[in-house]
Amino acid sequence: MFRALKRTCGASLLLGLLPSLHAGQLPGTAVRFEPAVGVSVVQDDNVFFREEDKIADSSVIINPQLNISSDLGIAGDSLEVDMDFRRESYSSESNLDNDEYRVAFEGVKMITRAQYLELTVAAEESVLTRNAADSFGKLPDTLEQREMMLGYHYKAGSIPLALTFGRASWRYVRLGSELHNPTDLRDRDETLATLRIGYAPNEGRGIYFQVERGEITGKADSTELEDRDGETMDWRLGYRFKTPGFIDLEANLGMHSLQYDDAKLADVEEFVHLLRVAFSLSSLTRLTFNSSNQVEMTRLAGSPGYQSLNNTLALEHDFGRRLRLRVQLAKGTDTFLDSEVEDKTSEQGVSIRYLLGRRFSLFASAVQETRRRNRVSVDTFDESEVERGVISAGIRYGL
Repeated sequence: MFRALKRTCGASLLLGLLPSLHAGQLPGTAVRFEPAVGVSVVQDDNVFFREEDKIADSSVIINPQLNISSDLGIAGDSLEVDMDFRRESYSSESNLDNDEYRVAFEGVKMITRAQYLELTVAAEESVLTRNAADSFGKLPDTLEQREMMLGYHYKAGSIPLALTFGRASWRYVRLGSELHNPTDLRDRDETLATLRIGYAPNEGRGIYFQVERGEITGKADSTELEDRDGETMDWRLGYRFKTPGFIDLEANLGMHSLQYDDAKLADVEEFVHLLRVAFSLSSLTRLTFNSSNQVEMTRLAGSPGYQSLNNTLALEHDFGRRLRLRVQLAKGTDTFLDSEVEDKTSEQGVSIRYLLGRRFSLFASAVQETRRRNRVSVDTFDESEVERGVISAGIRYGL
C-alpha cells in the first residue's frame, strides 16, 4: 500500500534465492522461532553512481533476521513478528557505511469463519554514516519510516470484501549528497482508506474493483518551492486467475489523480496498471513477468509528480534439490510531469544459490545497472548516462 524503502542494487535479484528457513518451536507451546543470518562481500565499481570520477570499493554486509509466530491456540487467530537488521561496512569509503533495521508486527483476529480483522504495524530506519572528512559534516543521514494498517475482511459466498485504513510517515534528518535525487522527499505523512470488492465464483479466479482515497502532508523546505499537501484518488478494475502448478496471474487497470493545495502545482490524472504473471514451465523452471505503471510524488521544483513505469522479467531453474539459478532483466522509465526530465533505468543480473544442507546455503550474484537522464540544466539534473556493476557472494545460515 505504501512505497517501501529502496534497497541496494541487486537486492531484488537475491530475494528470490533466499532459502526457506526451518522453524524451531518451544516444547509445549505454539510459538515458532525462525532465526537466520547472512554474511556477504560486495564489490561495486561505482559506489557513488556517477558518470565521471568513478570510485570502486568493496563492502561487507551482515544481515541477521528473526521471525516469531504463533497461532495462539485459536483456530484462525495468529501473531507474527519480523525483525531484520542490515549493516554494510565499506573498505575505503567509510562515509558510505550504513545500517538498516525493520521491525514488523502482524496480527489476525477471526470474528467468524467468514470475517476477520488484520493489523499490521511496521517501523523502518536507514542510517548513513558520515565521518568528519565529509563536506556534509558529522551528522548522519537518516530516514525513518513508520506504517500502520488495519483491515477488515469479509466473504459472503462468491463476494469477497476488504476495507483497510492505513497511515505512513517519513522523517528525514538529513539528505546530504542525495539532494540531487528528485524522487526523494522531505518529511511527509500519508493517510489512506481502501475499499475492495470482488466476485470469485471459483477458487483462484475472479474480478475485483478497488478504490483508494488518501491525504498527503509534505511541507516545503529551503530547497523546495512548493508545499506538497494534497489529496489522492486511485481506482482500479482487476482480474485474478490461478491454476496451481501452471499459472498465477493478476492484472488491473485504473486511474490515479493527485491534487495539491498549492496552486503552483498542476493537478495530475494518469492511467495506471499492474500486471503480475508467473508460469511454471516445468516442475523445475519458472518464468515471471511484472509490469507496473504508477504515479509518485517528487521534490523536483515545478513538477507535480512523476509517472513510474517498470517491467521485470525473471527466469528461475532448479538443478536438482540444491542448486538454483536466477536470471533477471529489468527496465524502468520515470517521466516527470510538467518537466523535461526523464530517467531511464535498466538492470541485468544473474544469481545462484547452493544449499549445503538444511541450515547452510551459499549465494552469489552479478548485476549491471544503467541510468540515463535526458535533460541538460544548470542544476544537477544534467544529461548523463551512469553505469555500475556489482558483484556479491556470501553464506547464509538459518535454523
